[in-house]
Amino acid sequence: MIVNKTIIISPSGHFYGSEQVLFDFLAQTQNLYKVYVPRRGRLIEKLISQKKHTTRSFGSIKFLYLKIFFQLLLGKANVIYTNEGGHIRYFKVLARAFKKRKFVVHIRIIEDTDSNRIGLLTKNVVLLSISDYVTALIGTSKQFVRTFYDPYISKSNIRVIRKCGKSRIKVGIVGRVTDTKGLEDIECFCDFLEKGNISNIHINLFGDVEKEKQNVLLFIKKSKNYSHVEITFHGFVENKDELYNSIDIVIHFSKVEPLGRIFFESLDYGIPFIGFNAGGIGEIARILHLEDCMINQRINWEADLCHKINTVQKSLQKYQAAKENCEMFFSADAYCKALEKIILV
Repeated sequence: MIVNKTIIISPSGHFYGSEQVLFDFLAQTQNLYKVYVPRRGRLIEKLISQKKHTTRSFGSIKFLYLKIFFQLLLGKANVIYTNEGGHIRYFKVLARAFKKRKFVVHIRIIEDTDSNRIGLLTKNVVLLSISDYVTALIGTSKQFVRTFYDPYISKSNIRVIRKCGKSRIKVGIVGRVTDTKGLEDIECFCDFLEKGNISNIHINLFGDVEKEKQNVLLFIKKSKNYSHVEITFHGFVENKDELYNSIDIVIHFSKVEPLGRIFFESLDYGIPFIGFNAGGIGEIARILHLEDCMINQRINWEADLCHKINTVQKSLQKYQAAKENCEMFFSADAYCKALEKIILV
């Protein structure tokens, strides 16, 4: 099979949500691509282990795009695609220089929807949005945007949402410990539990802790002084079976999540999921008919969340139906075909 003339670039070498989606796409596709990824991080190791695509590493971004420039100039590339918006300024420059080539940028995070960042686009630039929520934030550049949901490929063999019959509930918060993942609301909820002398909820945080941020350090210090609330920082846990076998419910505190891959993953591993009825999380909840299981942004939301945690057993049938519908609404095959209609010419 011949490598086609579409080049894929990943700005990040990590293996977070956007990189996992890219990895799943490259595993699913029947086509072969040339893929450029940073030389440091888990992503390059994962892609090399696929033994499928032509994987190239880069250190210098400017040197990377100089190389891409010459591949476009020599006709070795027709389409350049990036799985997130971090390199959009380089794409815009190349798009102006090569107006007969196509440049596709996936917009996945709120910061990349900023009008100053997107700027003026030429007609050969296509923006891909992961949700209607993100598309609405992009605003004036909507004519360049195509929206379709990220896929989720099941990683577990679990078919049933697990029951939580324990008197002490282990809540899992999966994702980086930082502002954008709802740190302020995590702290508010912990304060609510502490003031109410509620000790049957054990908070477990799974994700890299951004200790360079002052408010994160303050929360870590505060967490050690609670009398009724137990908080455990596990750091990033790559083994998903290990992670989900250790908790009863997943709670997601971000109100501005662009889509929310963690929603799919939680259901996949048989764990009920609760989040704010906002952003991409609220969008998924509406699609899967789980709006009533989410929490709304209102006064005393902490009490509502506490109630939902303690009565989650009553909603297991809804979660089971949502789990079964995930495969239909967020099919990897459908995503692969939709993406390749855009990035293959």
